[in-house]
Amino acid sequence: MDTSQARDHLDSAATILRHADRRLRFPAWVFIIWGLFGTTVNTLAQMRVAGFQLPSDSTIQLPLLLVAIGATVVMSLRGDSQRETLVDRHTGILFAVVFGVLLLASVILQHKVVPYQAIGIFWGLGFAIALIVVGIEASRPLLIGGFLLLVACLSTAWFPGFFNGLLALGWFAGMVLPGVILAWKRVDG
Repeated sequence: MDTSQARDHLDSAATILRHADRRLRFPAWVFIIWGLFGTTVNTLAQMRVAGFQLPSDSTIQLPLLLVAIGATVVMSLRGDSQRETLVDRHTGILFAVVFGVLLLASVILQHKVVPYQAIGIFWGLGFAIALIVVGIEASRPLLIGGFLLLVACLSTAWFPGFFNGLLALGWFAGMVLPGVILAWKRVDG
């Protein structure tokens, strides 16, 4: 067997393994970073409602968004080169599409067509759906986190005075805690 044939056989074996491996190896820090972003944005908004003198969302959210994007890019470049499974690939695509659609909708619709609070619900529900889908396929912590984020979004209807506080709790319970659990499970075995 020459090198070309050997390479073809190895590529075939790698493709079979990638499709057969149903474990989620998606980086846990992604959930932690973006969960902290959502938690921080909503906590600051709730503090503003409670009377704290804080800068407006327009001056806080963009820098926080850029920090989260920058951290994601830096961590991705530094990430380990473990084999990516098909589940990991689908998870990355799903979260990228949800993020892109919600960001585009926020930029275009917020303050023109859709009120501020609805945008917060859109973000929460969008990521709750993504977490639930990935959770059903490969991760119990993300499934539970998706349901917790969904419950937090729906609970805002009964506690409008604590709207952003509930969303902050939802982001923390829905993304940060599952991210920490996934990171801990990988370190612990």
